[in-house]
Amino acid sequence: MNIDRKQVEVFMVASFLIKNHGYRFVTLHQHQDEIWLGNASNMEFPVIRISSSTTESVFFDRNRILQVHQAILKVLRREGRLLDLHISNETEVETDPDFEQVVLNQGELYGKNISHYFPLIRNAITPFDDPKEEFARLNRELEDVQAARRKQKRKLSPLGKLKATTVIIVLCVLVFGLDHLISSVGNYMISSVSVALGAYYRNAIIVYHQFWRFITVGLHHLSIWHLLMNMFSLRVLGPQLEESFGWKKFLLILIFSTFTGSLLMYVVDTTPFAVGISGGLYGCMAAYFVYAYSRGLFRVGAFRNAIMQTLFLNLMINLMPNVAVSAHLGGFLGGLLISFFLIDYKPWQPMKKHAAIAAMVILIFLGYRGITEKKTATLYYEDLEMIEIYRDAHLDGLARHLSEQAAEYYQIRIGE
Repeated sequence: MNIDRKQVEVFMVASFLIKNHGYRFVTLHQHQDEIWLGNASNMEFPVIRISSSTTESVFFDRNRILQVHQAILKVLRREGRLLDLHISNETEVETDPDFEQVVLNQGELYGKNISHYFPLIRNAITPFDDPKEEFARLNRELEDVQAARRKQKRKLSPLGKLKATTVIIVLCVLVFGLDHLISSVGNYMISSVSVALGAYYRNAIIVYHQFWRFITVGLHHLSIWHLLMNMFSLRVLGPQLEESFGWKKFLLILIFSTFTGSLLMYVVDTTPFAVGISGGLYGCMAAYFVYAYSRGLFRVGAFRNAIMQTLFLNLMINLMPNVAVSAHLGGFLGGLLISFFLIDYKPWQPMKKHAAIAAMVILIFLGYRGITEKKTATLYYEDLEMIEIYRDAHLDGLARHLSEQAAEYYQIRIGE
């Protein structure tokens, strides 16, 4: 097998991306001067083509390159731009609307500065003497890397494989089961059980000052259809945000959006009772839009189509009866707000300080208005049954405390 220096350099860059950034060989295709890599976890460039040809040659091979790119995206089940990386002596690169062309020339990058995404890629090509010997060495290194990855995968315990998305889904399913179990065994209304266990209940916030319900509302769903619809949405959005932001930031986005959705509903709406993680899901959708914009994904036609379909579906959901539109809006705005600060996007850095001040003013205003504005509550059956549930669970101190608060507010004594 004849190996020239350019082929080794292409293989060096591929090896660098495989070892340091989680890429894998997708196909070597039939062209000896190119290598295709894929990484479903990389939202900026899930597909990379590395070639020793010049950027000018792409003009004659453009259709084939785009076809291979789309085929690999289908396998990865991802959307994203193609990074077309050329190892050549060029110093000028023409822009292309369908993929990103970059030249790596003797340690210098021309075109898009991808060192922000792949630090040290400028140093991926190192000096070598014998191309065949260097090619064999790189092969041995990659075999060791693959073996180590397989060994590490076998070592992972089932708990180690759990992601935040899975944990949230399991929690929602468990709470759903617990709500219905207590309702069935104790012959309580399902809404009363949900209220007792943390659903959004306007009276509980006004009368009993239980502001933590702004967040715990997300764990409760009354119908199996509502649960399945929200869990499906979470299963779609969650992994993408975990890969883009990390699981800690994903949880922060979800919780903060649920909070802002509930807060806006409390301030501007009179809805007495609400359940569901929809506000948090709208925040996750907004966060993904922010991430996609910062990475230039909106320039990809297939991604734009998918986004338009998602927006249309969610707008239609808002037209359904018994949907808290204010919670969805508050969650979406909360997701936009927090993801703006969490995203690492240099052009936005100068604006973050001023945006933070504005955001704090808005949140403080909403919180102040929610706490101080005179709001009235009407006594519902859920108030009575919630206290009864606590008594039946032998939480007598809590039941007595809530009964006293209710008596003071409603001017009526709830039976001991």
